[in-house]
Amino acid sequence: MRTLLLAFFLLLSASLGALAQSSPNDFVTIYLTRHAEKKLESTPDPNLSDLGVQRAERLAKMLKKVAIDSLYSTDLKRTRQTLAFLAEQKSLGLNLYTFPEQESLARRLRTEFGKCYVVSGHSNTIPAFVNALLGEERVQEIYDTEYDNLFVVKIHRSGSISLDILQY
Repeated sequence: MRTLLLAFFLLLSASLGALAQSSPNDFVTIYLTRHAEKKLESTPDPNLSDLGVQRAERLAKMLKKVAIDSLYSTDLKRTRQTLAFLAEQKSLGLNLYTFPEQESLARRLRTEFGKCYVVSGHSNTIPAFVNALLGEERVQEIYDTEYDNLFVVKIHRSGSISLDILQY
């Protein structure tokens, strides 16, 4: 038993040492968020509310020092507007995706080591996107009243994956 424990701790130490010696090119980082608050309009494609615009500005401020390679959004005003300040700040365009494409997009992004992405979606799509990146069901749902979650998925070339959930 003692030999088995020693072997386990040596393997764990080697793994942690390898991660500590990793370079930024050994990771892909994906930030995912539901769109910010929308106006209560009787239209299928409403703009962000004033509160939503403030939240979108807060997101851009929060990620100001992060080197972002690409931005992804569904093709609705509220998701595009959520990333608009960030797009302007980083001089990046928005890459549009549809719900049927999100699983293949997740598979592609999870292999883009050395890159960083931001994805804007919806309360009923972001949990599935996060889970596709993780390879397991860890995020169940985002409530209709929740607009402040920022999911941070970090994937290491070794296969280790971390998920942090921030609020903004």
